[in-house]
Amino acid sequence: MNVNDIPLLCINGHSIERVNELKLLGDLITAELLWDNHVAYMLRKVDKRKYCSIYFVHAIACLPSDILCVYCSIIRSVLEYACPV
Repeated sequence: MNVNDIPLLCINGHSIERVNELKLLGDLITAELLWDNHVAYMLRKVDKRKYCSIYFVHAIACLPSDILCVYCSIIRSVLEYACPV
């Protein structure tokens, strides 16, 4: 089915704008319902945080449990956001 085949939605005589992508509760949703843009967006967020996490690993005592804690709180929390969806 083509998107143009779906009639426009009108409320009180005003048509609702149709968009190809929207951000809802931190998730990027596309008209095709693909996750490519959302995954790329989340990877860009993690890429920005990796330097922060490297700094924290060097700043604290480098015990394996500390490194795991830094990873889980800074990197993994972003990657696993909305994964049940």
